[in-house]
Amino acid sequence: MAAILRMSTNPAFDLSADLARITTPTLVIGCTHDGIRTPAMATKVVAQIPGAKYIEASSGHFMAVETPDLFVDLAVPFLTSGAVGAK
Repeated sequence: MAAILRMSTNPAFDLSADLARITTPTLVIGCTHDGIRTPAMATKVVAQIPGAKYIEASSGHFMAVETPDLFVDLAVPFLTSGAVGAK
C-alpha cells in the first residue's frame, strides 16, 4: 500500500506526457467510490488518450474485487466489441 500511495502522491510519477502516444483501444473506468483515483482523475486521463472510452461505475478502487460482476459487465463488451485488436 505504501508504494501505491507514493506513486499516487509523487508529482515526479506523472505519465500524462505518454498518454497521447497510446494507440491501442482503451477503456477507462472511473469509480464513484474510489478515493485513490477519483472519477475526476480518470476523466483527465481519458481526455489525453486518443479515442479512449470512459465509463463511470458505482464501485471502489479495487473494482474487479469489490464488484466483479459489474466489472465483467463493463469490460467484456468493450473487449468483444471488435475495437480491441483493430488498428
